Amino acid sequence: MDKIYTVIITAILAALFLNGCGSEIKSNIDSVAGYEKNETVVPYTLPQFRPVLDRCKLQYSEGAAYYYKKLKTFKAPYFYARDGILYFKIDKTKEMHTMRCELRGREEWRVSDANAHLWHGKVRCFVPEKGVNSYNFMQLHGTTETFNYPLIRLLWVRERQGISDHLWAIVIVSEAYNENKKYEWIDLGKRTDDYTTFDVNVTNNTMTLKINGKVIKQYDVSSWQNVLNYYKAGAYIHRPDDHGTAMVAFKELMF
Repeated sequence: MDKIYTVIITAILAALFLNGCGSEIKSNIDSVAGYEKNETVVPYTLPQFRPVLDRCKLQYSEGAAYYYKKLKTFKAPYFYARDGILYFKIDKTKEMHTMRCELRGREEWRVSDANAHLWHGKVRCFVPEKGVNSYNFMQLHGTTETFNYPLIRLLWVRERQGISDHLWAIVIVSEAYNENKKYEWIDLGKRTDDYTTFDVNVTNNTMTLKINGKVIKQYDVSSWQNVLNYYKAGAYIHRPDDHGTAMVAFKELMF
């Protein structure tokens, strides 16, 4: 009997190990066939993305940019559309400090504006290669002329505090221009292979975060009102030690 119990207990522990935090999160980028093997189209050919593309530039790597209204005929292995979906894909080497493929909004505005400033995306996050521990897919960023930090960013994180493969929001909750910045981390739930709708709405010094139409958090951001801001969307690996391929897909995008 003792041997039977030992076998059962060993099997249970093995299952817990394989399905728990100790299990490896495997990349699923290859579940969507690559750029070279499939027919892709210029993102601007999709009517639902034209309004945002008309008001954005594409920032790729460090220093490279495709400027406003130059995206009407542009596609690349890192920025393309297929089957009605817009893809951002980046490959970061160990030598690169950061790596990005992001749309950067042309409009710069303040959180105190009476007119609402909305970021809306229907997003699918892919698990990146093993060397990538996190990547951003949305940012509300201050300009270099005022305060060059993101008030809020949405990101995928491989593991944080024992929680694996989740989406998170990071919000600066200290006053703007404070050198000792304080951040709040918000667990947005486990990543899925489906599309999730995110909305960030800023108006009259109030910032509201929604997921699938449900309000998750609301902030008084009046201390940020002297900062000029813009929205971003795409894929951005910001950790210098990370390396590998990351990808994110948008079924809807507007800001």
